[in-house]
Amino acid sequence: MELPEILRTVVDHLKKIPGVGEKTALRHALFLTNWDPRELASFGSALEKIGHLNRCSDCGLFCDEEICHICSSPARSEIKT
Repeated sequence: MELPEILRTVVDHLKKIPGVGEKTALRHALFLTNWDPRELASFGSALEKIGHLNRCSDCGLFCDEEICHICSSPARSEIKT
């Protein structure tokens, strides 16, 4: 089946996810065609933001700041000292 270039591109990106093959990627891409344009824009924005995630400098957990809420907890600080 010949797919439009836009769908082919989406399928190619989705196939990069571990455990997602050609058929699953195609199913997901076709499912996304049913989404409202605002939902797609929101999803795309969330995907872009993944590239800006921080990792805690102490433990490596994903977080919003340089140090995660666990490592920055006063209770945790007491245990470390």
